[in-house]
Amino acid sequence: FIPVLAHIAVRRARWHALATSGKVVEARNGQLIESCSDGTVRVIRTIAKPMVVATGTKRFRADRATPL
Repeated sequence: FIPVLAHIAVRRARWHALATSGKVVEARNGQLIESCSDGTVRVIRTIAKPMVVATGTKRFRADRATPL
């Protein structure tokens, strides 16, 4: 039930952003993409693929080695 509500909320937020500012920046398939209300799409840059992390796992920054 909650995932369905979240999906609807994200769709509405995207539509609202396109209607008000005319642009939305989103991550898709390892790329940062800018979508415009006129239908044009521009790749801003390539980004790292999402990392799967098990529930309860603590992640550490490489430069400081302290918990986030």
